[in-house]
Amino acid sequence: MALQPVLRGVKIVEQGTFITGPCAGMMLADLGADVIKIESPGGDPYRAYQGGLYSPHFQAYNRNKRSIVCDLKQAVDRELFDRLVSEADVYIQNFRPGTAEKLGAGAARLREVSDQENWPRTIVRPA
Repeated sequence: MALQPVLRGVKIVEQGTFITGPCAGMMLADLGADVIKIESPGGDPYRAYQGGLYSPHFQAYNRNKRSIVCDLKQAVDRELFDRLVSEADVYIQNFRPGTAEKLGAGAARLREVSDQENWPRTIVRPA
């Protein structure tokens, strides 16, 4: 039985690594959401888990997503990130505490770069 795309039209920006963030994004993508995974220039460390370029684990947790590289330390990439987040319904990240703020992806900054009506209504940091 195929899953129904009940989340069609929902846009999600995910900055997850390893399992929890990508798993949350994967489940939403499986339900039809448009999930854009943003990776740093080095990529998600889980890509090379147990050797290789695309570990089976990485592939499993990142199916049904689009992926882009975005270096938030670069102005042009930060502008792209800001635009993607301001158009998203949900933003997912699972960085260690304080990391999102250092990257300019903390909740307070996301509110600043988007008008209040358009910033993501849900910001998720899976434990």
